[in-house]
Amino acid sequence: MPNEENMMFLRPRNCRFCEHGYKGLAHMVDFARARALWNITDIKETDVNKQNVNVLIDQTDPLSFYGFGHGNNCVYTGDDESEIFSCSGCDKLSGRVVYLMSCLTAGGLGPEIIRQGALAYAGFNVSWTWLAVNDENDEFVFPDPYDDPYSFGFWESANELWKALLEGDSFHEAIDRSRAKYDEWIDYWFYVNPGDQHSQECIKYLATDRDGLVGLDVCDALVDESECLNHGCFWYDSSCHSVPKSGGGVSLYALIPVIALVGVALIVWKH
Repeated sequence: MPNEENMMFLRPRNCRFCEHGYKGLAHMVDFARARALWNITDIKETDVNKQNVNVLIDQTDPLSFYGFGHGNNCVYTGDDESEIFSCSGCDKLSGRVVYLMSCLTAGGLGPEIIRQGALAYAGFNVSWTWLAVNDENDEFVFPDPYDDPYSFGFWESANELWKALLEGDSFHEAIDRSRAKYDEWIDYWFYVNPGDQHSQECIKYLATDRDGLVGLDVCDALVDESECLNHGCFWYDSSCHSVPKSGGGVSLYALIPVIALVGVALIVWKH
């Protein structure tokens, strides 16, 4: 059974556009360490490969798993953009709470992660997109996205989900907090700084990322009413749900720390 005191981060660096992910997730690694409630395994750069990740999962058995890398409907990749998890090979995530900040994984990989036994999955059914200032060589002017005037809002919004979990929110409360943070940044570009030449693009992609965020948990995998109710879930509309039909319920993950899998998406470069 996964150890709820153990947390794992995956931070590839050498894949396309991964420098921002590598440094963007570092803020959550630092935040988690500062709270001193978890044993942190921070897998980074070339160590983010399938063999090494599988070995360290077996060794540390983390409940919480937060990763970053490229993705598609059925694949999440590492530092060299080779497969780490796929629809046919994600059983290592069984019993864990997973956040895949990757493009498109909510379409196939996320549901399969739940079917193969994960407690919860968060990820995107769109190509997660952000804006960044680049130089004449198409390199990031600000290697840390938190320093970039355009990237900051995207990364803060995505990381808000993990921050919420670290602060003790339930899984679905964390999803809501992330979406609310996207809304804050949309409001910033619409009301506070609408004159910026890239404000409309920021609004467009922030809204796309927000609406593409998907949260699934064990309740979503149950198809029998009695089994659904026995798991503390809610049965209505002929399917199982983790919150009551009226909304506002507390997820059964309220006391469980969470981790995520992250992925790189399309970057819209802006001068």
